[in-house]
Amino acid sequence: MLAQSPEPPAVTLRLVTPITPGQPVDVAVVAVNVPQPGLFGGQFELYFNPAHLRPIGSSLSPGADIAPAAVARTHWSEGRLAYALSRQNDAGNLAGEVTLATLSFEPIVSNIQTNLTLANVVLGARGGAPLRVTQTSPLRLALADTGGSFTGQIVVEGAPRQPGPVITATRNDSLTFNQTVAAGGEFTLANLPSGKYTLSVEKPGYLAATCAAATASPATRLAPLTLRAGDVDGSGLIDVADAVALGGMMNSPAPDLTLDYTADGLIDILDLILLAANYGQSANQNPWPCRPL
Repeated sequence: MLAQSPEPPAVTLRLVTPITPGQPVDVAVVAVNVPQPGLFGGQFELYFNPAHLRPIGSSLSPGADIAPAAVARTHWSEGRLAYALSRQNDAGNLAGEVTLATLSFEPIVSNIQTNLTLANVVLGARGGAPLRVTQTSPLRLALADTGGSFTGQIVVEGAPRQPGPVITATRNDSLTFNQTVAAGGEFTLANLPSGKYTLSVEKPGYLAATCAAATASPATRLAPLTLRAGDVDGSGLIDVADAVALGGMMNSPAPDLTLDYTADGLIDILDLILLAANYGQSANQNPWPCRPL
């Protein structure tokens, strides 16, 4: 009887962790069914769509059983990686299942399918004997997006329960969502596509506030924000022009009640006191520390 030849190894792509919208995608390059005499080193090329995925270059590393003798040629903007690695010195061959390398990607887009493929795979045993490798198949990733939300509270100085601030969330691709905050200051921006957003809050007569970058993930609760009273002319600075403008409205028969900071139906010294306490403040000095809670 003829002896059956051992099944040649196949090198495949495998997800290390499940895909979570907005989170890195961890991928392992694994040689499976490696027969004796085993594997001492190998090389491969990895191809991906750079419009769909962005490699986290610092995450590229050899498998735990491969000594870190590796050479990488990265062409991230072109969507390819060439990687060669080998065990060292008196280390033995590896058989069975061997992780050659791991790498993480950041999804750039969502609601699409994208492929990762391998090419030019070469495996060898100690002494330089080649191992025959079967064809490899691509790994198809479904980059779904379950959406996210922001919740929080906007406190308005003077009369905290007065409504009216408008909160705007703008993603880095200019996709924009906004909402008028109700009395009490609680807000919810729901059903947002995943990604990083710039958040801004504005209300006439108050200094605007901005958060430079917040990630919309499921049920993201942000730190509260207090809007400072006194920016009467909307210049982003509380100065003498605002004090003069508000002073000219005091006790007038038809005051601009959008500047009635105490919400008592009258512009008077109580409103001017709020302005005076913030005198010299600017929108640049009123950032929103919108860290998740």
